[in-house]
Amino acid sequence: MTSARKKAGETLAVADVVVEVLDARLPQASSNPMIHELRVFRQRPCLKLLNKADLADPEATKAWLAHFDAQPGVKAVAISCKKAGDVAKIPGLAQKLAPHRNDAVKPLRLMIMGIPNVGKSTLTPRASNASTSATA
Repeated sequence: MTSARKKAGETLAVADVVVEVLDARLPQASSNPMIHELRVFRQRPCLKLLNKADLADPEATKAWLAHFDAQPGVKAVAISCKKAGDVAKIPGLAQKLAPHRNDAVKPLRLMIMGIPNVGKSTLTPRASNASTSATA
């Protein structure tokens, strides 16, 4: 755990935005407090993705989005990583959190984090395709 924390801190030093993937059905329980600590220490903005929103209670999800959006440096969005349209929105949302990184000389660098089984692996291939098609 100590080595993982150290490696995450080193990687976060070169990232512009933290993308934290949470399970929309249990957002607080699927959040790792270490991510918050590292992010705040490095003063990085955070895009919280409430994944599996199609399986969650819409009213509860709306309340969680408001809760997270009220936090400084945080933008929250409800998505389903299985929907390409939802994933395609992520680069644009992350870009708004780091407007200084918007060209080929200074590309946006994201660090995707989250506990097991929240949907990071489902998100990653789709996000790569979305950003590739957006820049092509």
